[in-house]
Amino acid sequence: MKKIIQKLPWDSTFFNLEVGETDIDQLSLEYRLRLIEEGKVYDLIYLNSNCPFESNIDGFDKIELPKSILFQKHITKINQSHSKVSDLIDKSDSSQIISLAVKSGVYSRFKLDNRFPKDNFERLYKTWGEGIITKRLADEVLVYRHHEKVVGFVSVQYNINEGKIGLIAVDENFRGQGIAKNLIREVENRLIQKGYKQLVVVTQSVNHGAMKLYNSLGMEINEIKYVYHLWRNRIS
Repeated sequence: MKKIIQKLPWDSTFFNLEVGETDIDQLSLEYRLRLIEEGKVYDLIYLNSNCPFESNIDGFDKIELPKSILFQKHITKINQSHSKVSDLIDKSDSSQIISLAVKSGVYSRFKLDNRFPKDNFERLYKTWGEGIITKRLADEVLVYRHHEKVVGFVSVQYNINEGKIGLIAVDENFRGQGIAKNLIREVENRLIQKGYKQLVVVTQSVNHGAMKLYNSLGMEINEIKYVYHLWRNRIS
């Protein structure tokens, strides 16, 4: 029988914990029993559900986090490119990219869950930023420059049928100027040029600015997930 919890090797190594993940459509007694049994070897389980997960799981403390919102857009036309949007080429921009990456995670589950030490969140997003710069965690990176300084960026990964935005961030001193919109419009252009017709991006329900941005660009909500962290209760 296939396990319902999948171990996450990268997360486990990074956080120095045994970390797993499970996705559920509906909660049954059988599922709860299997979750308790398989969960014995984990310190932390990411639980993603299509419906509210109101039950408690023996042996775990449950942390409820903001819902995960998946936006999707079918792209049909080329947008006018903005002169200040370009590809990330210069590695001297690394410190700016990493700084923006860390600030972009203000609504991240790893920041909102106070069971994670603060330095873990910052380390995680610095690592993500470094992976974006080296293209290990991105297929393409676009930047927005103001007097040669990077004040916004977006990373994109290309899957079989779609492009997915990984991180998008804008310097807080330059927000409200349409920078994020111009970055995403150029992403749409690149997707069409490569033969893709779908763009997806995930954000959190509490990130009202991002929700408003994606709606304004004609994106539609495709999926809503309820997100929980199950922490092993060492007292039990």
